[in-house]
Amino acid sequence: LTPVVFIFPQNQIIESKLCSANAVLTSEQLDDYNIQNIRSKFHDANLRIKELSRSQQQDVQLAFKLVRYLYVYQDKLEPIRTISVKQGYRYPQLEPFFNKQDSALVNALEFLETSKLLYSEEIEKCYQCNSCESAFLNFQETCSHCRSSNLSMNELIHHFYCAHVDNKEAFTQPNGELVCPKCEKFLNHIGADYDKPSIVYHCNDCKHDFQDAQILTTCYNCQTQSSPDDLLHKVIKRFELTALAKHAAIYGLENMLQSVVKDAFDALDFATFSRFVEVESSRIHRYKLSTSSLFKLHIEDLESVSYTHLRA
Repeated sequence: LTPVVFIFPQNQIIESKLCSANAVLTSEQLDDYNIQNIRSKFHDANLRIKELSRSQQQDVQLAFKLVRYLYVYQDKLEPIRTISVKQGYRYPQLEPFFNKQDSALVNALEFLETSKLLYSEEIEKCYQCNSCESAFLNFQETCSHCRSSNLSMNELIHHFYCAHVDNKEAFTQPNGELVCPKCEKFLNHIGADYDKPSIVYHCNDCKHDFQDAQILTTCYNCQTQSSPDDLLHKVIKRFELTALAKHAAIYGLENMLQSVVKDAFDALDFATFSRFVEVESSRIHRYKLSTSSLFKLHIEDLESVSYTHLRA
């Protein structure tokens, strides 16, 4: 959690290292004024680090590490468009927590959002390959018969006077003028003499003519071909911590869960509960009459629990 400041020689900044730093200085900027500015910039963050160090909570779970980091630096997670990762966008502040560029970071953010630890706001939508999740796709018009992309395109012309319809090539004279091949009248003004109702495609491979081309996508990363309907539709979001997450950062996910359960179910702490059990046990033993029940609930894989479900 400690702030990291990278100092590079002038004109030798390593771009790939910037995401791991909270601030960057060049050697020429290393003076008392800039150093004091850096200290001031991280003053509040250092206070929050001290606050967390007093909570005695350990950064064991990855989700807990992310929540504590965002709490310390009060960061909003803004997606950055980039060609450096196949998904087409990144959250550089959190990349040092992950060993490789894959969907693990996004999956972690989705888990925190589902658990009401992050609030999200939609930025935009994008398409991704349904095989490798790459956002770098080539959309092509292809032949509806053989799926070739080797197509030529021609406009249809409808002559109002004689109702003749044909390809534009049939109307075009060597000098570029349009003359109807049926009635030999000149077509001077679109909208008055003629219109263009549609487009006709011609496949140069199988010679098929058709009006509605089939759209296919090819992934630049894995070469998978698919239709747009089969692509992954991803919502790109910005994130920030919820009030619940700030409580979790200080007191820990487990203690936060206990707090949620206590508020939702009017639960007791273990010591108070034990005293009630002793009193009830004595009552049963004395009066030989019991209407009480006791059961134990054990929650496994605490990190995957959605706190929304506990409040439902």
